[in-house]
Amino acid sequence: MREILQSSTGGANAGFAENILITLPQREPPEGYNRLVKRFPNYTFNFYALKEWDGLWTLILLKELLRHAAVLLVDWTLPNIEQVPNLKIVQLSCAGFDRVVKQPLYTDTKITFCTTLGILGYGSIGRQVARVANGLGMKIHAYTASPRPTPASKVDRGYILPGTGDQNGKLPDAWFSGIDKSSLHTFLSGVDVLVSSLLLTDSTRHMLSAAEFEILGKRNAYVVNALKVGLLAGASLDVTEPEPLPADSELWDMRNVVITPHIGSTGRGYARRVVDLLEASLGRLSTGESMFNIVQRGRGY
Repeated sequence: MREILQSSTGGANAGFAENILITLPQREPPEGYNRLVKRFPNYTFNFYALKEWDGLWTLILLKELLRHAAVLLVDWTLPNIEQVPNLKIVQLSCAGFDRVVKQPLYTDTKITFCTTLGILGYGSIGRQVARVANGLGMKIHAYTASPRPTPASKVDRGYILPGTGDQNGKLPDAWFSGIDKSSLHTFLSGVDVLVSSLLLTDSTRHMLSAAEFEILGKRNAYVVNALKVGLLAGASLDVTEPEPLPADSELWDMRNVVITPHIGSTGRGYARRVVDLLEASLGRLSTGESMFNIVQRGRGY
């Protein structure tokens, strides 16, 4: 741990009751943060912008705050269970949930945790992809694990940024579902471009392999997040396995591959959106409503 860049506190409470601890590798977004303090005067907010995560939870500075924290907003590094006896909710600032599933705070507690384009995983991310592609005149094929036969079942009930996504699930021209290879192959056989927006779990790891790429290859398809040499026309990779990608990987020299360093979520408004979601979650917590984007441990995301 090299340095804490910035810290600030806000809220009317003099004590530690209902503390909100925010630790992110971005500087505090003043407008959204100040709005939280004004809207929720019964909470005490503590914000720390950091350079490195290693050793974060061993800092003497944060130990007392962790002990009293009711809500924790982090990237993906979790404290030890005994450090957070009053914790109710953890909000992650990223969709890369696979980094968390083996940490004790997740496994040992019950704390509550977006031509034809095929979208593998039609959550909030997939729906925004569909919105953009639909504006370009593309046909949308969606794929989900469970069937969505009714209008109500197609609704996205997670947190949605205003003006984004496909909340009511009306954009797909066709909707496919299943957890078996046959259903997946039927879906893949009809797409020209495939976008995978699946979260990484034990059931989705290596979901696309030689057989799937062969099906895509018959249509000379372009695939985002996956590539098989000789079968696909091209790929754009923001996530690789392993990561970072070794210097001797042949992917670096391929003319039809674009590689970015796992920065797909990072943008100028990223910290602001994270704070907006925290505000919406605290609002629901205050009224006893169900939280947005709750992790279902049985499904792994």
